[in-house]
Amino acid sequence: MKLRLLCVGSADEDTDSSLERNYSFRLESSGLNLSEFQNKVNDVTWYQTTSVVECADLVAKTPWGCCKPLGFLYDSVFRVCQPVPWRGDVEREVQSLSAGTSSLYRWRNTACKAGFEEYQYQSGDLTVTTCLVGNYQDRIYYEMAASRCQDQGAFLASTKTLEKMALLWQLSLGMEPRYFWVGLDDRGTSKVFVWLEDGTVLSPEKTLELFASGEPDHGDKEHCASIRTPVEKLSDRRCVLKHYYFCEMKPGC
Repeated sequence: MKLRLLCVGSADEDTDSSLERNYSFRLESSGLNLSEFQNKVNDVTWYQTTSVVECADLVAKTPWGCCKPLGFLYDSVFRVCQPVPWRGDVEREVQSLSAGTSSLYRWRNTACKAGFEEYQYQSGDLTVTTCLVGNYQDRIYYEMAASRCQDQGAFLASTKTLEKMALLWQLSLGMEPRYFWVGLDDRGTSKVFVWLEDGTVLSPEKTLELFASGEPDHGDKEHCASIRTPVEKLSDRRCVLKHYYFCEMKPGC
């Protein structure tokens, strides 16, 4: 469904094209029930706006911290603007909404290839941008997860800083506790952990910082790193176990 809006002081124009051109939002789906979404997801904030353009402007210009929203829901009848946080559980709720008068506008990433979402996190004084896609459905063993990421021109996600680790925790909020593979292993040389991203070796200092207390314990055939959400640090686990995973790539790749 195409939404058209008459803006004061301008000619009637295609609103969807305007949103994509000026704010990098695209219309993804329409006829959704906003009230149902607000009842299902209780940690979100809605705004009263005069138009879908005002909603897009609000969402685009708001500082969102570690990760910006997936996009926003806009109800053309009640003129309600609802930013939609990018988390696996929230996306599933959006996809399951019944019929209504709202439309979902999704951020059109210009830095990340199709299928990947753009995220930002702090690393010291720097703001780092990366591209991620999470697999929340299929649990697979480490080598297969790494291979699937590689097939997409990506790598099994790294967590080289606590801030980056916190981003992955954020993306899995609202889910039951689960393990995710991280692109770090000591399969080549025991007790020497190497990042799949670039082949660099994890230093002893970073090992203490990033691994949970008592880890890595180098148990029986435990050579592959994982995190357990929502808030646990790294642990080494058997590579043949089946976990969820994130694929990552650098912007512009």
